[in-house]
Amino acid sequence: MDQFKIPDGLFTSLFPPRSDFECKMNIAVRVDNKTPLANLPIGLSARLVSEAVIHAYQSGLQFDAASVRQWELGAWPKIAVKCRNEGELREVEKKAKENGVNSFVLEKPASELGMSGEGNIAVICVVGPALKSKVDMCTGHLKLL
Repeated sequence: MDQFKIPDGLFTSLFPPRSDFECKMNIAVRVDNKTPLANLPIGLSARLVSEAVIHAYQSGLQFDAASVRQWELGAWPKIAVKCRNEGELREVEKKAKENGVNSFVLEKPASELGMSGEGNIAVICVVGPALKSKVDMCTGHLKLL
C-alpha cells in the first residue's frame, strides 16, 4: 500500500491555502408554515440538505473550480441559515446570480414533502462554495438556523 501513498505536503504544495481566498457554503432553508421542513423526520431533512449540497458542489466544480478547491482546503465550511418564505429564498438565488456566485435551489414535489397540492416547492437554496465575501453579500442578512 505504501506505493500508492501521496507524499506528505504534495497536495498543499500544488494547492497552497490562501487566507485572502477564504471560501464557504451557506445553506438557506425555508422554515415557514408552507413547507413542513421543521416537522419532517430528521433523516428526511438531512437527506434534502445533503442532496442540495451535493448538487451545489457539482455545479460549483464547473462554475468556479478554483473556489471549490480552496473551499476543500479550508475544512469545507458550511453554514445553515433560515429563510422565512419562498420569496426570501428566491431573493437569495437572485442575489447569487447577480453577484456571479454559484447557487442551487432544491425543489421537491409537494407529495414528497407530505403536502397536498401539485407542483414543486422550493425548499433549500445553497450558495457557494465561493469567496466568503461574495456568499455573505447573498446570505449575510439571514439568521443562523
